[in-house]
Amino acid sequence: MNKFLKILLLIIVPFVLIFVILLSLSFFLPSKTRKVSPPVSPSPTTTTLPNLPTPTPFYVPEGKFGVLRFVPAENTGTFLPITEIEVIFNKPVVKEGFAYDVLPFAATRVRQKTDSPSSLFISPATVFEQGVTTVTIKQAFGDDGSQIFKTYTYLLQTAFPTSSPDIESGPWGTKEKLDIFESKLPYYGVNFFITFDKSFRKTSVIIDKSNRSEGEKELGEYLKLNGIENTNLLENLTVSYK
Repeated sequence: MNKFLKILLLIIVPFVLIFVILLSLSFFLPSKTRKVSPPVSPSPTTTTLPNLPTPTPFYVPEGKFGVLRFVPAENTGTFLPITEIEVIFNKPVVKEGFAYDVLPFAATRVRQKTDSPSSLFISPATVFEQGVTTVTIKQAFGDDGSQIFKTYTYLLQTAFPTSSPDIESGPWGTKEKLDIFESKLPYYGVNFFITFDKSFRKTSVIIDKSNRSEGEKELGEYLKLNGIENTNLLENLTVSYK
């Protein structure tokens, strides 16, 4: 029996040792892992934007006299038909000899501010026609005698509001309408001038005495365009005729 047991042990022990050795080696050998391909990045997409109109800056050659820009700029919105157009030149300009066309025709006047020697302001006597108004600058002279080297065409889109805010109540009441109106002043009409002094809260109107009826009519139309139905709404109003 002992002899049989010894023979059995001699057969079993080598197999057990081999198993233990193989099991131990398995902890040290690198494990076989599945090769994973890196994720594929999506190819970037290119969005093509539509061709939008961009303002072309006016170019005035060196030594020449010409227009640098108009205010308001073209293609920047729709404006009230009472909008004043500022023409800005590259050097001081004189009002005398300034020639331009307005289509559709609208009576206008030209003024110049002492603090803006390089600008001329074109304002409608009453209003521009609704739609597109075309202004063509045909002639202008610099204070050195130079003349504009080319003609300029300017387009102004105008329209009245589709509805008038209520002047008596709501967010667009009397005070709000007056604040907006006063912020636009001074304003020069053909036969009248209106300004507002914020320090003394005083509104002053000067009407051309030689065209009194026309001046009063223009003033009334200008006030109505701004929602001011009654001159009694104006703060500390004084009217003079000169």
